[in-house]
Amino acid sequence: MDASELVGMDVKVHFNLTKWCWSVTARKGEMAGRVIANVDDITLMGMRFHVNPNKNESLRNGGKRTVHAWGIGRVAEVNTSPDLEVLTCVSYNPRDRGDRTFKIRDARSPDNGKPIEQADRMVFAKLDPADKHGYAWI
Repeated sequence: MDASELVGMDVKVHFNLTKWCWSVTARKGEMAGRVIANVDDITLMGMRFHVNPNKNESLRNGGKRTVHAWGIGRVAEVNTSPDLEVLTCVSYNPRDRGDRTFKIRDARSPDNGKPIEQADRMVFAKLDPADKHGYAWI
């Protein structure tokens, strides 16, 4: 699927640790539940985070790594190479025994370390195209 066709779609987004990009899964229609695109960056509107507690617990207990955390929302933009310097970083650590939430991870922010469950607008991108990890940004 061409990335421009994603705009307006209701999707789930997770970082693909094998391909080092963002995998986009359709939530509705004939492709529901399937990865329909891999993109460099994507912006979702009306976004909320989800963590599957059972798959997270399995990973923590030494089980196989699986996709168990993602962002859900409506696609606003794709592959725009956004300026991340003006945004606040959000991340998720699946091995954090403390909890199963996405948290603000930005020393510049007074909300550093606070959990975040949703946002009106969220950008999913890597700091550098060569990075092997991506983050969410508000």
